[in-house]
Amino acid sequence: MKHLIFPLFLSIICSSGNSQITKGNWLVGGTGSFSSRNSTLSAESITYDSRYVDLTLSPNVGHFIIDKFAVGIKSSFNWTKSRTFPPGGGSTDIKRFSAGPLARYYFLGVEKQFNILTEGSLQLGTYSAGADKGSITIYSFMAGPVVYFNTSVGLEFLLGYSSNIDALKGSYKDIRDGFQIGIGFQVHLEK
Repeated sequence: MKHLIFPLFLSIICSSGNSQITKGNWLVGGTGSFSSRNSTLSAESITYDSRYVDLTLSPNVGHFIIDKFAVGIKSSFNWTKSRTFPPGGGSTDIKRFSAGPLARYYFLGVEKQFNILTEGSLQLGTYSAGADKGSITIYSFMAGPVVYFNTSVGLEFLLGYSSNIDALKGSYKDIRDGFQIGIGFQVHLEK
């Protein structure tokens, strides 16, 4: 059985695929990410070690209003858990949900097995960290290649910039800006 998986996967990748990025078609897909990291904070007489786990799922749906240009909705679900050592150092459990408009443009022709895309999105939402609740604003711009396995399924490799703002009314604002890398699947549905 395992000897059949690699040739099957290779034949899917090498098959002549192209995309359905024409007016009236739909796209459904998204990206996911997971990270785990350790951090050490040292002060004059004390050292804190922290461990972080972060899981993000970002599904989207869009509609091609003209050839190669789609608009839609992108949402994000994020869960961050941290624990600080030594014992008693504390922990956090943060949940975030956001959604908002998405725009995508594909640069190459509609009948290509390979394409280059750009994506911009703005998401607004809420987060909770224990009893604290706040708002989220996310601006994101991504670009990169997409490779189509067949006429409907594409694998994307995206690089971009994101600005995430968590705000707790009257208390604080956490701004996280930086580059991001994403890998995702999109399914293009014919009209």
